[in-house]
Amino acid sequence: MLRRFLRPFHPLFYRLIKWYYKKPRSFEKRGIKIKLLPSVFHPSYYLSTDILLDYTLSIDLEGKNVLELGCGSAFISLFLAKNTGAKCSASDLNFAAIKGLSENIKTNKVDIEFFHSDLFEDIPRNDFDIILINPPYFEQDPKHDDEIAFYAGKDLQYFAKLFDQLRSRLTADAFALMILSENVNSRKILEVLTRNELLISVVHTIKKNDELFLIYRIYTN
Repeated sequence: MLRRFLRPFHPLFYRLIKWYYKKPRSFEKRGIKIKLLPSVFHPSYYLSTDILLDYTLSIDLEGKNVLELGCGSAFISLFLAKNTGAKCSASDLNFAAIKGLSENIKTNKVDIEFFHSDLFEDIPRNDFDIILINPPYFEQDPKHDDEIAFYAGKDLQYFAKLFDQLRSRLTADAFALMILSENVNSRKILEVLTRNELLISVVHTIKKNDELFLIYRIYTN
């Protein structure tokens, strides 16, 4: 489903999603078996997850320390851990996401370090080579766990907090990859980023179902 189409209707859509995920749902995607607990972002209902994964796979990941920040289902981490030589970590503020990930790690027989954390707050300092971010971006305050993946705050406070913390987590050769849709308030988001003395470049653009997605590389030098 397209976020562009859904934007005027997103309160109704999210209520439908909330109803559908009153109980756990299991499915398989690209060879990864996933049990999705209620309130966790679904990796197949939106295009951004696969787009970010496919671009990440174009990078040499052998021996790289990769963090999926705000992982939701952690589909990207599960896929990378199973199919590449990357050392994978994942985090989420929603405890249901972390609980589901702990089960899915066992099911898929992979090794992923995971953290229940609000952005970087409870993630030990580590030299991550690549940090993957598929952020919320609707300008509304989340009130429940199932809204965390969609709402970035009425003033996009999520991004102010993200970039403030990210600056100290990027080592000289490290970078973050963040995917955004053309439908977001990218000007406001990028203003916050540059205020935090971070550098940014567009490394990938792709249009799917009449929606343009951009992947940004964020770095410090």
